[in-house]
Amino acid sequence: MGRTTWTPSRPMRNDATPDDQKMKMISVAQAVAEDEDYKSLVVGNPDQQAVNALMVQIIDRIIRKKRKGDMSLYKEYQQNEGFKVDFRNVITRMLGDLDYLQA
Repeated sequence: MGRTTWTPSRPMRNDATPDDQKMKMISVAQAVAEDEDYKSLVVGNPDQQAVNALMVQIIDRIIRKKRKGDMSLYKEYQQNEGFKVDFRNVITRMLGDLDYLQA
């Protein structure tokens, strides 16, 4: 199965390069993958509705933690609902691909 690539439909409003944006997404995805709630409550959970609700909570928490290092991502995430939804979907897809590759 091929790798999933993603081009943001709603790019960040700041001056971040595409590589910077990619690194931000990878950083958030890694933080989610290392999160204890993700490991214990999401991975292997067959209840998709519960997984979706948990992912929203986990990603929101990670973004809040990262705001000190990257206020522009935090502001975009908080102020732009379309960006927030797209960003969550991308992180979820990235982690789904990772889980698939590790299985």
